[in-house]
Amino acid sequence: MRQPFFVCEDGDITFARHGFMKKIFEVMKLDGKTDRVWFVQSKNPKCLEKYLNFMPENTYLATTLETNRDEGYGRISKAPKPSQRYKDLLALNWDKKIVTVEPILDFDLDIFNQWIMNIKPKAVFVGYNSHPKKVPLPEPLKKKTWQLIHSLEEGGIQVLKKEMRDRRVRKMAYRDFRAR
Repeated sequence: MRQPFFVCEDGDITFARHGFMKKIFEVMKLDGKTDRVWFVQSKNPKCLEKYLNFMPENTYLATTLETNRDEGYGRISKAPKPSQRYKDLLALNWDKKIVTVEPILDFDLDIFNQWIMNIKPKAVFVGYNSHPKKVPLPEPLKKKTWQLIHSLEEGGIQVLKKEMRDRRVRKMAYRDFRAR
């Protein structure tokens, strides 16, 4: 099993200087460890386009899509609207993509499922808000979330469950990621 490593884990590379990111990608390429997988995530996947020629093949590009709904999203986040992130990740000419649906917000099942299927991610991480009492968000019912998960799995997508507020589901999603 390949071990995933997050590039700039505590920050979004949208805000990093281009020269700094090029140096990071050089180090990644020189690493040479075939059992390593790199995750590069941004809530602005358009910014990843300029780095595609610098990334090693064992890199997975990711973005967060909490919902398919744009209306009211500006009250929740300053990130590009979900529809823009969807279009930008879809447009990237890279076959290894990941979608993070965390914290999951209420969504339209058919539309959201189709978006994710269109992206053809190697994996989808799904989880609820880990601080619901501190930060209340418009979340879907658990039944709806599980419908999305089952639909994606039936479509052949690996779904890794994170914060599901269910004692039976553990937060071992990254450990369980199967690089393909």
